Amino acid sequence: MALQIAAFLISLTVFCHAEVPETSHPISDQIYGKYIELSMNLTILLKDTAIEEAKIHQLAKDIVSSDKDEEKIQRVLDKFMNNLPEEQKKDFGRLYFDKM
Repeated sequence: MALQIAAFLISLTVFCHAEVPETSHPISDQIYGKYIELSMNLTILLKDTAIEEAKIHQLAKDIVSSDKDEEKIQRVLDKFMNNLPEEQKKDFGRLYFDKM
């Protein structure tokens, strides 16, 4: 019995430490890459505003999730703008719409 337990523990150790090839999905990688790029660009563009960085990252995620549908993207932008204080709305409108 002790031998079976030892064999099980050894096989479990080998299984846990085995090299597992990393898998990726090209489309998921592209979407993630687009999110990172947009998020970084928006963060740089809006760095001098009082808009929270977390909100900027969420905006990038929502835009990328809209799958290039202009109506969805416009709804995302409208919702984002409506949730900002008045001063931040002005900053966002001035920077985002003038640069994009």
